[in-house]
Amino acid sequence: MSSHNGFDSSSTSSSSSSSSSSSSDDGGLKSIYRGATIAANIYERQQQKKVLVRMVRKSRRYIPHDRVGAAKILMRDYFVDGCLYTDEMFRRRFRMQKPLFMRIHDAFLQHDPMNFQQRQDAAHKLGLSSLQKVTAVIRMLAYGMAANQCDEYLKIAETTTMKTLRKFCNAVIEIFGSEYLKTPTEEDIQHILAENAARGFLGMFGSLDCMHWKWKNCPTGWHSSHVNGKIGAPTLILEAVATCNLWIWYCFFEMAGTNNDLNVLHNSHLFNRIVSGEAPTCNFVVHEHPYTMGYYLSDGIYPKWATLIQTISHPVTAKHKLFAEAQEAVRKDVEWAFGVLQARFAIVKGSTCIILHNMIVENEEDPEEWAPPEGETYQPVAFNRDVNLLRRNHISRIKAMTSEVTHSQLKLDLMEHLGNRCGDEHL
Repeated sequence: MSSHNGFDSSSTSSSSSSSSSSSSDDGGLKSIYRGATIAANIYERQQQKKVLVRMVRKSRRYIPHDRVGAAKILMRDYFVDGCLYTDEMFRRRFRMQKPLFMRIHDAFLQHDPMNFQQRQDAAHKLGLSSLQKVTAVIRMLAYGMAANQCDEYLKIAETTTMKTLRKFCNAVIEIFGSEYLKTPTEEDIQHILAENAARGFLGMFGSLDCMHWKWKNCPTGWHSSHVNGKIGAPTLILEAVATCNLWIWYCFFEMAGTNNDLNVLHNSHLFNRIVSGEAPTCNFVVHEHPYTMGYYLSDGIYPKWATLIQTISHPVTAKHKLFAEAQEAVRKDVEWAFGVLQARFAIVKGSTCIILHNMIVENEEDPEEWAPPEGETYQPVAFNRDVNLLRRNHISRIKAMTSEVTHSQLKLDLMEHLGNRCGDEHL
């Protein structure tokens, strides 16, 4: 009985072990099959992608561009001796004179020859010339043309135009920014002060104002923060200081159009040099009262600071009327500069167009240098570089800059000064 039971137990154990081994083999086969199926699916998807890529590549149509022919036509029209169009026509179409255009072109060739120099492709075909690239960018900025519109005349593709535009703007700032968008030197400040003193405003650095520039391609999600109520469209704000020769000495750009001039003023860095003590001390005397801080002419929205002089909204006396007329006439400098800037460039690409504007102003300026009237003298401009003194007087400079008492006294003195210059017959 016992032997029988032992025989049965051994047979039972052997059968159970064989069944467990078979089940483990089935599980391994299933996992292998599952892995092979996944690999086959991945391989099939990859093959399908390759087929789609081949179909897309086969469907793309090659458009031959006669870039060499377009370059010859451009040279024949504008840049060779006896060209088709005159220099005056060149200035109208490029918004600058030909010598200035060639100066910019040559500077780019020297600064970045890899991107502006004409090269050969893999098929040994000549690509776009540097004149074609610079012409495309200037026309985009001047006329607001779309990138693909340059293809018709210059045979330049949209992607190449946009790439060249970005490199052009970076190169303008890097090459010409330090010269044409700089802080005024002592010599420049002396010239500005003397020029404005001859117009009746002693100690004036220029005219300050803001301009709203329409942003045609503003993203839809940003409309609520950029739409200006007066214009009814998304805008960007340009704050600038200009003098009577239309030169823009300072610019602060790209604040949203929903802000007003006060918001822009408090976010800009116009008076940072005064606060830090790096600005020159402008010593001048008006109606026997000495002042040590220059000022800008502005409109009525700006605060009554010692560095900002506004007009009189409702003049009553003859002196008030004379001051209001003179202030509004001189403050037109910045508005005139804005008008010329808008006429020259349909697209304002940051500070690039400000630099180009100043280059055009310098190129078209009267070669005869302005000289102050005989017999008039002006106090020299001095810079204070004592770091310890600058740190100690930080708060006092802010108080002096925002003083309403100094503002009122300076405005009264300017009224008296203008009245004395014009005489009793104008009062």
